[in-house]
Amino acid sequence: MSSYAPASAEGLVKSVQQIGLELAFVDPVAENSVEPLLSLVSALGAAIGDHGPAPIRAAVAAARDWLDERAAADGQLTEETISSLKAWHLWVITALDSWEQGAALPATPALWLTTAEPAAAPAAEPSAEPTAEVPQETQRPSAGAAMPDQTVEISVGDGDPEMLQLFCAEAQDLLQDIEQGVLVLESNPTDSATINTVFRAFHTFKGNVGMMKLIVLQQLTHELESLLDAARRGTFRLGRESIEVILAGEDILKRYVEQMSTQLTAGPQSMKVPFPIPRVITDVHALLARKSPSGPTAVA
Repeated sequence: MSSYAPASAEGLVKSVQQIGLELAFVDPVAENSVEPLLSLVSALGAAIGDHGPAPIRAAVAAARDWLDERAAADGQLTEETISSLKAWHLWVITALDSWEQGAALPATPALWLTTAEPAAAPAAEPSAEPTAEVPQETQRPSAGAAMPDQTVEISVGDGDPEMLQLFCAEAQDLLQDIEQGVLVLESNPTDSATINTVFRAFHTFKGNVGMMKLIVLQQLTHELESLLDAARRGTFRLGRESIEVILAGEDILKRYVEQMSTQLTAGPQSMKVPFPIPRVITDVHALLARKSPSGPTAVA
């Protein structure tokens, strides 16, 4: 791993967050030009330059290749490209955080290295980025089980205290709606009224964190909202795994709100807290990719 530290790590992370926000609202069915994402990814590559770690440069090059391919085809994003970019976004924002902290980067998908930058992937590179310390999912196979946590900075120093208090108060009500709804869904996962209630709670939460410019939480709530939207539309059936993922997402939101409430009470401070956001979002994607009522997500 490169020992060079990014000159403006915060700026790089914000750039990747802009890409995540663009991805969160892209519609694979409607017309969606490839140009905005191609511009953002190209700008990210220019900001990283030649001093960044080879895996990160290779990942950016891979994303450019995907987008260039779509630009040469019809200029539109396909569902497959959007899915690949969402997984790519989660890896890159985690990798940039690791780079800033001087820690080992998360394991790099081999495809990104072999297709985008084969000469920049020496055999010794994986040994500098061990994954042995990453906790593994032991109860069930999970698409995101090996993904490292994402470090999120929580700070109330620059915010309006009154607005933050209102945000936390409403968040507690929404989290309670989600928890009570999940209790019902565990015994009756097809209860349409409860599915709608939990869906609306995540939808409102997404709007609130969007107003607060909490982009990472906005993407998380958007993905969970999409899962519940598929369930209420009848294209996906909730089951044990999907309910576990919903609870994992709810736990992240709960911990974030608790940390913010603590800061509002004890006084402004800044802290960086690891959350399994990449794993939860990846699990949502994996669940929605199955969709078949006869698959593992079906109710027994």
